[in-house]
Amino acid sequence: MKMRARSGLFAAAVALLVPAMAAATVVLQLSFEEMTRRAPVVVRGTVRQVQTRWSDQGAHIETWAELEVTERLKGAVGPTVVVRTPGGTIGELTMHVSGAAKFVEGQDTLVFLEPAADVGGGGGAHPLAW
Repeated sequence: MKMRARSGLFAAAVALLVPAMAAATVVLQLSFEEMTRRAPVVVRGTVRQVQTRWSDQGAHIETWAELEVTERLKGAVGPTVVVRTPGGTIGELTMHVSGAAKFVEGQDTLVFLEPAADVGGGGGAHPLAW
């Protein structure tokens, strides 16, 4: 009888976890060739400034990074670009978005950009280390 009760509890626990797993986000890893093909703008740059703030609606945290363009590989952009990514930290609260790019001031990075439809997932930024 104890075994049956444990099996029932285990089944109930699994049943509770299934909806949570079904709501998970899937981020596809694309090749550099595919990201280059899809992105209208590809630049290499140095991160000059990073700011984290609430979205206009106050529903989620966004990180804004200003990059000084050091090399234009595809598309037309000015000497700086501003990249908005979902997630970040404000005070004690952190919003983590799997696959979203992370920027650090002074970082040399390669970004694959598209005009903001509005913030979505996906990490089109790749830090460069020499």
